[in-house]
Amino acid sequence: MKYFAKVKLECESDIRSWAIADIYRQLEGGILTKPQHKVYHLLPIYLREIVNGELASRGCPPVFYAQSYCRRAGNTQGIHIDGNDDFRDSAINIPLKGSVGSKHIFYEGKYTSEKTHFEDLTFYKVNWQETPRVADILYLDSPHIVRVNCPHSAMANPFEDRWIFTMRFQENPSFEELCTKLNSTVN
Repeated sequence: MKYFAKVKLECESDIRSWAIADIYRQLEGGILTKPQHKVYHLLPIYLREIVNGELASRGCPPVFYAQSYCRRAGNTQGIHIDGNDDFRDSAINIPLKGSVGSKHIFYEGKYTSEKTHFEDLTFYKVNWQETPRVADILYLDSPHIVRVNCPHSAMANPFEDRWIFTMRFQENPSFEELCTKLNSTVN
């Protein structure tokens, strides 16, 4: 199974500039007071039009929501599956800060999952029926389509906070559909 694919977005620099400024605004100077902050983004109309226009020109559905995960240096996120009322299948993740040496780790093995709430996060907890195995590792140094409907975690490098911007899509397209429509080469 493939877990990620590099993607080229013309709107990447627009997203990156705006998202970093929005994080600094929402986190009062970008200071992290807990291991992870989830920053909810409300894209301004001009940026939403740029992003959705590029997606539409490539046959993709528009953005459903966007957020950033800001993780303290050296912190590791627990293994989980993304979702709210149901699983989210795929996302586009764009590194904003602290990507050198940081990892996105995918796991395989037998498991069950259960919907869980923790602070402002809703996700699916993974209950392993066997010891999980690392399936693949992504060093997210450029935009990637990522599979988020399988067990994964994230680890920040030890010297810099890790900020990742993520977009989820209306109609919840599959990883394979996004890769095909965005002409991505699966790594």
